[in-house]
Amino acid sequence: MKQSSKAILIAFVGVVLGLLIASRHQLFDKTPPVLVSESWADLGSAAAHPDGADAAHDGGPPSHAVFGQLQIDLVAHDADNDVYVGATLDGEKLAVERREHATFRLDIDADTLAEGEHVLALDIHDQSFAGNGFALTRSFAVDRTPPTLELGRSSGTAAQGATAAIFVRASEPLAHLRGALGDDALPAFVPLDDGLTWRSLTGINVKRAPGDTPLTIDAVDTAGHLTSLQAPVTISATRFPEGGVVQLSPKKQEDMLDKAKSKESNDKRSAAYATEVGLRVPDAPFLIPAEGPVSSAFGKVRRYNTGVVRHHLGTDLAVPRGAPVAASAAGQVVLAELLHIYGNAVIVNHGDGVSTSYNHLSRIDVAPGDVVAAGDVVGAVGSTGQSTGPHLHWGMVVDGTAVAAEQWTTRRFARPLPDDFD
Repeated sequence: MKQSSKAILIAFVGVVLGLLIASRHQLFDKTPPVLVSESWADLGSAAAHPDGADAAHDGGPPSHAVFGQLQIDLVAHDADNDVYVGATLDGEKLAVERREHATFRLDIDADTLAEGEHVLALDIHDQSFAGNGFALTRSFAVDRTPPTLELGRSSGTAAQGATAAIFVRASEPLAHLRGALGDDALPAFVPLDDGLTWRSLTGINVKRAPGDTPLTIDAVDTAGHLTSLQAPVTISATRFPEGGVVQLSPKKQEDMLDKAKSKESNDKRSAAYATEVGLRVPDAPFLIPAEGPVSSAFGKVRRYNTGVVRHHLGTDLAVPRGAPVAASAAGQVVLAELLHIYGNAVIVNHGDGVSTSYNHLSRIDVAPGDVVAAGDVVGAVGSTGQSTGPHLHWGMVVDGTAVAAEQWTTRRFARPLPDDFD
């Protein structure tokens, strides 16, 4: 009997020791698990991101409001024990899917939540008797309402050979906005200081057909809601003056008809107009660059003794040779050289696709890369290139299209007109 009791005792002790050995990790583990990674995917708000892809946010919730499906992936690790994750959203318990390798997923349907701030509380702990762990609190905002858009009153009209300023005001901050006028994409919209008004500047070609042209604006708010605005823009016909015949010398006729040289010159000018200078168009009326009467207005239909008939895409000012030529507004010089037809030319890029040019100069006083202020001298009046006498050919290009520069001397295009929005 004693031997039997002894055997039972030994067996019991063995079982206890075995249990103690088996549970040593639970008994003696004092180290909490480690959160290896945390990633939030705002699947419903993907449109808020420039690439349009489902966006993952490592380390925590997105900084912008969300809607639709939220997917939260957590990876936690403990050297000795299994890891468990508990979650509550605004105090209500959530189901947490456990996956292999201590990976956990939470799915939240933000469309079932009220708009505003929400709090997700996470409890991450191991299986030890001590229950080592830690808590995390994450906050995120829900926005279930798409923005509304309003078009500035002055944006509903434009004219041949003029600048069209498209101003749009949103009911809330936007992530991005794009638009098209007819079949032509508008240049990038720029947000103004109030954070709600956006601006895009484009030029209306002198030959563009008058009448109503559809304007389409697509916007995405910071949560990823898409919204659109459609409205007509009425383009009015401009009565451009017509002139007589411009008599060119045989050499200048030959120059005018040299397509290879003209293409080389125009390619340089186009590249200068398209240069990104990191500037915003000045919020001030532009200056007339030299003192003198207009000798040939913008858009004037001119005939040359070469047989060519075309619009004059600049404003000619009758100014004596050698008179100073000033920059119409602040900007960066992006071209300063002798060009075919245009002679000594300077192009100043003012930002947002707006540039002015100064042509037929007798001399150039600036170099590419120079930053100029309104009124700074860029050269002197001359008669270089295809010119029949001293004058300044003053040009302006907006979004790659030549427009009348005088329009900019009487109106600020950087911001809406006072009565554009109520």
